[in-house]
Amino acid sequence: MMKRLFGTDGIRELADPFFTDQELQKICLSIATYLNERNASKVVIGLDTRESGNRIVAKVAGCFRSLGYHVIQLGVIPTPAVAFLTKHYEADMGIMISASHNSFEYNGIKLFDRDGYKISDEAQQEIELIYRQGSDPNRQEEVTGGIIDDKAEEGQSYYVKYLKLSEEYNFNGLKIIMDCANGAAYKLAPKLFNELGAEVIAINAEPNGKNINHGGSLDVSKLQSEVLKHGAAVGVAFDGDADRLIAVDEMGQEIDGNQLLYLFAVRYVVENKECSSIVSTEMCNLGLVKSLKKLGVKVIQTSVGDRNVMFEILKTNSVLGGEPSGHIMFKNYSCTSDGMLAALKLVSTSQISCVPMSELKNEMIIYPQVINNIPYLGEWQFSSELTLLKEKIKSKLGDDGKIIIRKSGSEPVIRVMIESADIDLISEYMQQIQELIHCEKQYSVTINENR
Repeated sequence: MMKRLFGTDGIRELADPFFTDQELQKICLSIATYLNERNASKVVIGLDTRESGNRIVAKVAGCFRSLGYHVIQLGVIPTPAVAFLTKHYEADMGIMISASHNSFEYNGIKLFDRDGYKISDEAQQEIELIYRQGSDPNRQEEVTGGIIDDKAEEGQSYYVKYLKLSEEYNFNGLKIIMDCANGAAYKLAPKLFNELGAEVIAINAEPNGKNINHGGSLDVSKLQSEVLKHGAAVGVAFDGDADRLIAVDEMGQEIDGNQLLYLFAVRYVVENKECSSIVSTEMCNLGLVKSLKKLGVKVIQTSVGDRNVMFEILKTNSVLGGEPSGHIMFKNYSCTSDGMLAALKLVSTSQISCVPMSELKNEMIIYPQVINNIPYLGEWQFSSELTLLKEKIKSKLGDDGKIIIRKSGSEPVIRVMIESADIDLISEYMQQIQELIHCEKQYSVTINENR
């Protein structure tokens, strides 16, 4: 079986050996062929801080320029900024060179349509079909009129201004610890909050090309200690391309994506704004579902991936959505998940309520949840025995628990998640699944963490 080009969130592979100049040209020609059928002429391109990014951007920008496109380069910038600026500059496609939360050895390509939304499954399939049919990788069509336009400083300024205008913010005297994961938000996030009056202490804000995603939303241990050390009101952590947010309250306790969604939904309800439903994924915590049900808010669950969440938000006319991993989407403000926007909304929510962050988040009960990430190589499919065991466990858990087994779309692992009010049951069922899969490799166990 031929491996798919697009995964859960765009194209993502090891930069070496996958993203060779020849492979990049083939991908760009496939995207351009798709765009040419829609009379496209302009693209914007951004990147995060990993060491392979500049080489990939140079090749992608050069390829589109040679095909006659007006290429706007945005420099190092968060993924949601690329989505926003695609629409702002009236481009036909936004291209973000990033592998999100993956380590520096990986890189990827995320694509946005002219309205700033991640491209649809149908668009991905069409581009992949063109790619499979085989554009000549040696083809280089020199077309007059193609230009490369550097709009990095201007674009970043537009994005920051937009975020500041999304609500009336005043963070004067507020101390915030900010973990930038040595990623795309390392300059803009501290700048934004400083300009709004906060005292920002930034950590992991010195990217060197290899330290992206050290700390950040994947590991908040340093953020927790820094919040306690400095007596900060809150800590916020982004991932490498800043489309995720995980926070830490003033007591040093983590606030994950489930709790963020709960806090934002409650704010909508308190402010008498329409919020009859929010969207999350099948990985969301049962505590979120049951806590919001008491407030009359339904949690609509969809497949994993922030693209799927946004599509479901639009389909159901919900105002809010997100994933436990920290992707948070506000339909009225952004076309994709935005870590910096979510951080703004979180801090302002605490200010408006005049209640410490720890008290706000503790209103929601979190069900114990365990995730095993089991490494695998090649293709993987459910066996009939595993399917039967999964259904047996699902039946026993009933409405007070759930089990999910799926292949990750962004990493070479099988994710097994079991949730129940009874932690002993989780351990028992996880052991049964482990024995059935017969995985001899080391696997990691994470509590209350959907990464």
